[in-house]
Amino acid sequence: VCGVPGIGKTQLLCQFALNVQIPEVFHGLGGETLFLDTEGTFFPERVAEMAHELSKHLMKMAQHTAAQR
Repeated sequence: VCGVPGIGKTQLLCQFALNVQIPEVFHGLGGETLFLDTEGTFFPERVAEMAHELSKHLMKMAQHTAAQR
């Protein structure tokens, strides 16, 4: 992935790194991720925020599915 600074390359790849780890029960890959940061633009705090929001979304999906049964 390449482009000018500030267009969201790191953000996009962090989201991909999280998405690949979505459990199979949610139709995800249930995989693992290795993120190599060669520019020093990786911020663990931001990824933790993104992971928290993703987990909230998955919880809502689980509750919705459970309510439909």
